[in-house]
This record gives sequence, C-alpha cells and structure tokens, in this order.
Amino acid sequence: MTRTIEAADRDTLLGDFEEFYNEIADERGFVQARIWYWNQFRKSFLSLIFNTCYWSIVMIRNYLTVSYRNILKNKANSLINILGLALGMACCILIFFFVRDERAYDRFHKNIDRIYHLEANLYMGNMRMTAEAHTPLASVLPGQFPEIALAVRMTREDLIFKLEDRIFKEKGLAADPGFFEMFTFPLKQNAPRDVLKDPQTVVLSEGAALKYFGRGADPVGKSISIQVNGRPQDFRVAAVAEPIPDNSSLRFDFVVNIAAIYGERLDNWGPGLNTTTFVQLKERSSPRDLTKKFPDTIDTRWPKTFDRKSGYHLEAFADYHLRGEHALRVLDGGSEQGRLFANPVRNRPSHPSDRLLQLHEPVPGKRFHAVQGNRHAQGLGSGSTEPD
Repeated sequence: MTRTIEAADRDTLLGDFEEFYNEIADERGFVQARIWYWNQFRKSFLSLIFNTCYWSIVMIRNYLTVSYRNILKNKANSLINILGLALGMACCILIFFFVRDERAYDRFHKNIDRIYHLEANLYMGNMRMTAEAHTPLASVLPGQFPEIALAVRMTREDLIFKLEDRIFKEKGLAADPGFFEMFTFPLKQNAPRDVLKDPQTVVLSEGAALKYFGRGADPVGKSISIQVNGRPQDFRVAAVAEPIPDNSSLRFDFVVNIAAIYGERLDNWGPGLNTTTFVQLKERSSPRDLTKKFPDTIDTRWPKTFDRKSGYHLEAFADYHLRGEHALRVLDGGSEQGRLFANPVRNRPSHPSDRLLQLHEPVPGKRFHAVQGNRHAQGLGSGSTEPD
C-alpha cells in the first residue's frame, strides 16, 4: 500500500486506512475487515500497474523524440555512431555463431564424452615427443582394463576403386570392425553396426555409392574392385553411410576393414605402421583413474632409452577440433583458430598426413628449429617433439 501513496500524504492516509479497518472489524467482524482490506489492495495494485506502464511509455516516447531531434541536428555524428553500433553488434553475432559452430564439432556422436585418443608423451632429456600407440595394443586393451569397452585402430588411406570402366582414387579410412559402434555415423537401411567384421567388406559414402552405382541403385551386396598393396581385390559393399555432418572431424568416402590392408602387420609391436588408436570407456569410468594404471602396464613397452616419465595418456576426442594440438592422420584437420588461441606453443604439422617428426632444440637467442628425423621408438608415428 505504501508504494501506491505519495510520500507527503502517506502517514495521514495510512492512519485513516487503519481506522476504517478497525471500525469494520468491530462492527462486522475480522473476516469482513480482511475482505475489505484485500479489495482496497487490489484496486491500489491495479492503479499502480497502470500508472507505472503509462508513465514509462510516456518517458520512452519522450526519449525517442529527443533522440530523433538530436539525429536530425547532428547527422554526421549520428551516422557514425549508428554504423559503429551496427557493426559491433554484427561482429558479436558472427563471433557467437562461429564459436557455437566450432564447439559443436563431433558432438553428434552418441558416445562423444567417452571416446579418447590414446597417445604417448616420450621424453629424452629436454625434448618431448608425441607418439601414436603401438599398433597391436588395441587388441589387448579391453581385456587388460575393465574400464575400456572398445578399442579401434584406424588409418587414412587413398585407394584406387574400379567398377567396370569407372576408376577413381578415393580418400577414406581403414579401421577395426568396431568403428561404427564407437562413432555414430548412421548407415542406410538400418545396417548393423558391425558391418566391417568381414575383412573383404567396404562401407561407401553416399557420394561414392552414387558415383559407382548410379542414382536409385542399391549397391549393398555388390562387389567393387579396390587396389590394395599394389594388386586389385574384390570387396563386397556391406552398407552405405548417410551424409556425414559438416561439423565432423572424421570424413571419408569409404571405410574398409584395417585387416584387409595390413593383415599380420597389425600384430607387429615394432615400428612400421602409423595407426591411430581410439578407446571408448564404459559408463561412469574415469579416464584419470585409468591413466594411473598405465605406468605399471602398457608404459613398460617403451624402450629404456626414453626417460622414466614417458608414457601413455588419454586425450578427449571431443576437444580435438578446437585444441588442434594433434597430428592425427585420420582427422580432417583441426581448427586453426583453436591451434592459435588454445595452445600457441604446441604448433604441430598443419596437415594431419604430415609424417615429419619435428625435433625442437633450444638454441640460445634463436627460435626453435625443426628437422626431419626417423622414428625413435616402437610404434612411433607422426608426431612432434618440443622442449620439456
């Protein structure tokens, strides 16, 4: 009630209001007095809302009138101010949508929060090298660690496809059969997620299927020739993938079983292959707790030439696009903005297929320099080194 009464008349009116309330309570009872009180409150409240809205509109109209007159009076300055405000708002909106798009990368994968890249940091003196996991490690990880539900190796491959007179070089992936179980790439006709369990099968992208079999045709079950290790082999089309989202770090025209490309070499613990290993953790499993088990288990496979602090660790796949601190050959490429702003020190090869091992040695008064080197450890793939 006090907010609906002018300050000068507040004490007098509230006193009169209290007298009326007491008289009604004495004559008609307490209930009738409360009803009268709430009726007075309702009338005062509605009046308050009306007056507030009315005078607010009047003030806003007055502000707009004054602003319009000022614009007409100072046209040049007003034009500069309006254009500056419009440009600033446009830039903010563009930045917002850009950041939202960058952060949405790979989020369509159902298990994105449980997918990790297994890599190693290897130390030699004041140098740190980043290496891919040993190739055979993926086959033993689920059995050795109960936290791991699935492990998948993959490499990026450029293979020659031939069907009748159509011959093209396609870019795709060679992966373990669990690839479509770990990564959520929908398959047409509700194909099972283990379509790659047969080594001589291939999954085509929608564009590749259209290129070879034409529009309206069903390529599933048909054969296509793929040149593997210098000789053509017949592969059965097991499924066709739905269009890959634009915000995907993994892109491919085909996916084949990695065993069809490398065969027994997948069991070689020595250097040679350059596979990338991803693991999918079980629900409610902690990557930090899992990493603590590595020093006494899989880290022991690294040669003694590396320092004792060398070992494996897990990198969240969800962060790779923005962080950009990777040289994964299987990825379509990270965000250059992420590389510049997220970690300006670790500038790795700008293209994921770069196989140079960068050796950064501190030179007094000069920047770090990079030279080409050989793999220094078993299973060491594309990576980089930097001062510790």
